Amino acid sequence: MVKLIALLLFLAATVAFPYGDTLRCYKIDTADAPVMDGSMSDWNVKYKVGSPRSDSNIFYLCNAFGGYTTDYNADLYLCHTDSFLYVAWQTTVDDYNRIGKAWKDGGDNIKILFGGKSNYFYLYNNDTMYVSPDDPYENNPAFGGAFSLSWMPNVLACVAKGSDATLPVYEFRMSKFDVGLPKGISAMVASINYFTEDYDGTGNCDFISIGGCYTDDKYNSDNNQWEVMANFPLTLFEQNDPDGNPIGVESRTNVSLQPLTASPNPSNMGTTISYSMTGAGSLSIYDIAGHLVKNYTNLKNSGSVNWNAKNGSNAPVAAGVYVAKLQTSSQVMSLRLLITK
Repeated sequence: MVKLIALLLFLAATVAFPYGDTLRCYKIDTADAPVMDGSMSDWNVKYKVGSPRSDSNIFYLCNAFGGYTTDYNADLYLCHTDSFLYVAWQTTVDDYNRIGKAWKDGGDNIKILFGGKSNYFYLYNNDTMYVSPDDPYENNPAFGGAFSLSWMPNVLACVAKGSDATLPVYEFRMSKFDVGLPKGISAMVASINYFTEDYDGTGNCDFISIGGCYTDDKYNSDNNQWEVMANFPLTLFEQNDPDGNPIGVESRTNVSLQPLTASPNPSNMGTTISYSMTGAGSLSIYDIAGHLVKNYTNLKNSGSVNWNAKNGSNAPVAAGVYVAKLQTSSQVMSLRLLITK
């Protein structure tokens, strides 16, 4: 029955989003998960899902495109566990490796969009990660070592910036719960765009997707077509490895936290935050600048708290994005909240 539901969901998604490819994301054991260190040495070549290969993968051009053999190309690798999605983007061709620039400075980057304009991550060929329009930059002081967001610690990333002779590698790990995938379903699809903004520093830029499809005017960016879900590829989360061997579901002893939920979300008066964990922990709410807004301690097992959209001094909070963080001694889970006024 579960497989039938998953198949129906896949077929429905294919009808709703007919243009992009279907990218198969195979499952791995948690013990075999790649380390976010900017190296491809622990990525099995069987997890490579594709490269840009046609004009339809180009979403926007500032000037003429020189071709995938001379201007820009990359390989995309995907795999997943019950808890996390792992992404590796290995640049294989770049006629101008633009290092050390960030947003609005024409910095080379990859962009991963989980469903539209306001739900994405930028990972730059630099020391920054940028998350959605209203959220702050976060810096990677090691620049080449793994770094995570202070308010969303399930996100882990690394950029090996390379040089003129060595092209960059981007690695990225994110909680599947943040992508919107429930745990334990035998197969599930998600509309995710894996995408680059490649700049060459002379007025040229190439916005290219791996698996996405856009066939209209490449020189018109008025519609931000790279943020339109109908142009995204579908990611199919397999429960087997590439050789067809099934990978079991992690036991509850290995996954101590289940997804946080909040209802209603968005809300203008407050929300009920439900949690589930093994043992004891705390639930903290932060604003997007990382300031603590409210803290709930001595929580155990499963339950809920009613947050009334007020801070610890009982003053109403401003409208905006907040993050609820559930933390135990061994793991952290985050949930984004939106307060409207």
